[in-house]
Amino acid sequence: MADKQLWVKICHWANAILCIVLIITGLHMQYSGSEYTFIPFNVSIVLHNICGALLILSYIGFIIGNIKSRNIKNYKIRMVELTKDIWVQIHYYAFGIFKREKEPFPVDANREFNPLQKFTYVLVMFICIPIMIITGLAMGFPELIAGHTFGNVGFFLTDILHVTVGFIISIFLMIHIYFAYFHGFSKEN
Repeated sequence: MADKQLWVKICHWANAILCIVLIITGLHMQYSGSEYTFIPFNVSIVLHNICGALLILSYIGFIIGNIKSRNIKNYKIRMVELTKDIWVQIHYYAFGIFKREKEPFPVDANREFNPLQKFTYVLVMFICIPIMIITGLAMGFPELIAGHTFGNVGFFLTDILHVTVGFIISIFLMIHIYFAYFHGFSKEN
């Protein structure tokens, strides 16, 4: 929407850029020593930690901004959205968009997201990102969190959860970028 608040745009782009850098540096740490890495391991760690700290600050800004501006109402999911409406939207994305059918839930003054967008944004922003933050902090300070909670196995389980949720966020970003590009392109033609 053209009248979207500036803080929403700043948080959106900050989160996107930080997540992309975190994904790249995370992959470099995961596959360090491989011929496919182009960032040294130690540099990846420093960049990953800095971007992780910045993501925490951006996320805090996102939460405070949503509460203060009442933008949080855009993330409230109704039961019909979890049943019928999401399937209508999935059908549109799988078939209708390629046939240039009319959007079933167009964005307007009362609706910022379609039901599937709302569901995935809630999943990513209110479930996945907090898990990433908690697991990232746990791995950064294993003696304070994971070590006391689960013992030696705790770090491994924390790492698996961190990587798995990172993979989910990576897929979300790829789909998000694809539809942002495709939708922008299809509306111009």
